[in-house]
Amino acid sequence: MAYSFTWIDSHAHPHDEKYFEEGKENSDEIVYQASKEDLGIIAVGTDFSTSRKVVELSLRASGCWAAVGIHPQNIIHQNDQVTLSEEFSETDFMTLLQSDRVVAIGECGLDFYRLPEDLSLREVVKKMQIELFLAHARFAQDVELPLVIHCRDAYDVLIELVRIRQLEIPHGAVVHCFTGTASQAKELTDIGFHLGFSGIVTYPSATNVREAVAIIPDEKLLIETDAPYLAPQMHRGEINYSTYLPLIGESIARIRGVDIASLAHLTTRNAAQLFRIPLE
Repeated sequence: MAYSFTWIDSHAHPHDEKYFEEGKENSDEIVYQASKEDLGIIAVGTDFSTSRKVVELSLRASGCWAAVGIHPQNIIHQNDQVTLSEEFSETDFMTLLQSDRVVAIGECGLDFYRLPEDLSLREVVKKMQIELFLAHARFAQDVELPLVIHCRDAYDVLIELVRIRQLEIPHGAVVHCFTGTASQAKELTDIGFHLGFSGIVTYPSATNVREAVAIIPDEKLLIETDAPYLAPQMHRGEINYSTYLPLIGESIARIRGVDIASLAHLTTRNAAQLFRIPLE
């Protein structure tokens, strides 16, 4: 089956509890409203439970696909102890991969934003995050799917893992919600990674993100909402929706000096190629 979309939101969480706090919405309705606006969604899990939810959602909604993985923030540090709230089990995730709606492994990666003050604990957390990320990378290679990478305050470490350790990611990857520098963006795209840009690009303080948007190659550019988080500036502080994706697109189109239709075509094509979604 071939699909036709104006936009693909390359990273969103339509299953997230933020949507349901007042009991007014459900995941199917969120995806349906997006499809009415000619918009497809890659729904991303952050642990086994949410990964199962996005697979189930993708099976019900033709405009939705799933990514399955364990977020690095599942490594928890409390009372001088570091624990992994959920082990990465290839066997468990293989059960989800029985569905052809699973198009990526992740969200996985590195998050060094909130580390323990204790230096020894900090190093333990970093090491565990790296090991968890490498497990995802090996699994993605085995099952021949791309990676969805979360990276916060750890871009140089990610680059080092790929360049120095020669980590193989043969089926592609996207560093979602990119917030690094233009030089880091160049290094990552030179490696072959796609970069996903979110509503952060519209924030007045995000000069570095706009500089990165301006310089990356056309074929490595993806656009995302990370909904329900990171609503664009005109909705900042509100719950985010995939239907806000064109607002992010308008900002990126201005930065790159292209018209909005061309940007939509480019980023939709890039997402479809990375996630192997057949387009008409």
